[in-house]
Parts: sequence; C-alpha cells; structure tokens
Amino acid sequence: MTEIQGANENRSLDEIRKDIDRVDHVIKTAFAERMALAAEIAEIKRVSGAPVYQPDREKQIIDKLTKDSAPEIKASYESLIREILRLSREYQERILDRT
Repeated sequence: MTEIQGANENRSLDEIRKDIDRVDHVIKTAFAERMALAAEIAEIKRVSGAPVYQPDREKQIIDKLTKDSAPEIKASYESLIREILRLSREYQERILDRT
C-alpha cells in the first residue's frame, strides 16, 4: 500500500462506485471477523485477568500497519486503525461486563 492509484478517466462513476461497493463489502466482512476474534480475546483476558487496554500492543499494531502506507493517506489510515482498536476495546468491555 505504498502508492495510491490515480483516477482512470476511462471509467464511469457507476463503475467506480461498484468497485467501492465491493471494497465496502470486504471491509464489512473483515470487520465482523475482527470483532469475533476480539470476543475470543476478551474471554482469554477474562480468565487471565489481563486488561482490555494494552497500549504497547496497540502501538505495535499501528506501527506495523502504517509503516508502508502511502504518505498521502498515512494519517487517515492511522486514524482508521485507531478507531478500529477503540471499537474492539469497547466490544471487549461489553463482553466482560455481561458476567
């Protein structure tokens, strides 16, 4: 993900929107899978007593995922990753609060 492809003037708006819809579906599926994994982690943290928020782990994730990002989207991508991590923490907290 080191280079962003520019607009292709030969494609129609509808064609590009179809591709965006396809990518959005991939994101939705990946997000659901990630949250299911976060639920598994919550159960392990319940047993081990580990805290939900682990800033060192989150920093590792952010650094690993953003190191090769295209400069023009790196800050936005980092914001997205931070939001996903925040949502994962909230989800784990809800799971742990149920019992």
